[in-house]
Amino acid sequence: MHLQPLVRSGSGHFLSVTNGGSLSRLNDRYRPWGGNPEFAAYQYDPFAYDHSVKDPGVWSPEQWNFPSGSPLSIASLGRVHRGTPWQTLYLKSTAVSADDWLIWSGSTSGHPTNDWHLISLLASMLQTNPPQNLVSINSASPAAWGSAFEGITVSSNSPDCTVSDLTLHADSPEVSILTDAINHNRALFPNGYFRELGDILSTPELSVSSPWINIGDPYCNADADIEAFASQLLGRVRPDPLASLTFSNHHAEIRFTAFPNHTYEIQSSSDLHDWTPLGTITPTEQSFTYSGPEGFSSARRFYRLKLLP
Repeated sequence: MHLQPLVRSGSGHFLSVTNGGSLSRLNDRYRPWGGNPEFAAYQYDPFAYDHSVKDPGVWSPEQWNFPSGSPLSIASLGRVHRGTPWQTLYLKSTAVSADDWLIWSGSTSGHPTNDWHLISLLASMLQTNPPQNLVSINSASPAAWGSAFEGITVSSNSPDCTVSDLTLHADSPEVSILTDAINHNRALFPNGYFRELGDILSTPELSVSSPWINIGDPYCNADADIEAFASQLLGRVRPDPLASLTFSNHHAEIRFTAFPNHTYEIQSSSDLHDWTPLGTITPTEQSFTYSGPEGFSSARRFYRLKLLP
């Protein structure tokens, strides 16, 4: 049996080939935060401190902080292992390139930002609060976001790597920073609209650009600290209905997504300013179709759903 050397790829990165030669030593694929401690200095690891492909602060398997002893909740989703090396479910905003993800994981599938879709699904299953009590992810109101942020515990690190917990209040100066960041990021999405809950995680200020976290020093950060704000916020916000135009028997219909067993008011407008109520509906499923009492005319109209108390 012989040891398989590292092979340099065309991109300059080192790739390892497993042939059973790692018995009695750390496997070349052992890459916790900080990299493989057995690599020589010349074996440069570009992902040693890359929080887009691995969890910061997990220097060895003993340092995982998985949820245990309590029911799974939205706030603990970021501590569930995602099945790829050295990474739990991804709540951060930084997106690694497809090429680098292939080098790191060995597969083009499972890109970390796919977790944003998974979070949307799991959060809808774990949410126990009525949607009326949650803030819309598309709200532009500083007051609404202030109420969502009230009481959230955030982690802050000092230059000497001391981490302390702070409680955020609606009148905290950071509220305006976070609100502006969410509004700015949402404007970059098609039609300026977050379509699902996980879309909000693409806002850097909720994780890697947090007003409280300095991630410049790789020795001062833990994944749970960086994701602390986002993990708690997910349980306080909700997605809004999505509308799509469909055709049935040559007649146009609008299909709306909705929260089952909650009452909505259907509204119409010609200018997106003045809205006219058309009626109410309490769907029993996650979507329903609407064609209006007399179908749709050729005049330009806009339609929306309003969640009622």
